[in-house]
Amino acid sequence: MVKYFPKENVDEFIRLLKFEDINYDVAALKNHFEKDPKDSFLLDLVEKSGAEYLVTGDKALLSLGSFKSAKIISPTVFEDKFKK
Repeated sequence: MVKYFPKENVDEFIRLLKFEDINYDVAALKNHFEKDPKDSFLLDLVEKSGAEYLVTGDKALLSLGSFKSAKIISPTVFEDKFKK
């Protein structure tokens, strides 16, 4: 994430995740992503968490546009959307 966001924003985000204690078990993959199977766990996380967004720089995932409850967007789009 540091690749896309300033370090202080990444640190703040990680603190928030730890505070909220967000953990999901994706040991048994339900969804299979043909274009890049190693990213299948991300689709499972979207489904299990009910996420509104999946933020990624992965072109194959971005090509989906959305999955279940989530819009799949780039870090730049995410930052632009939620800038204060």
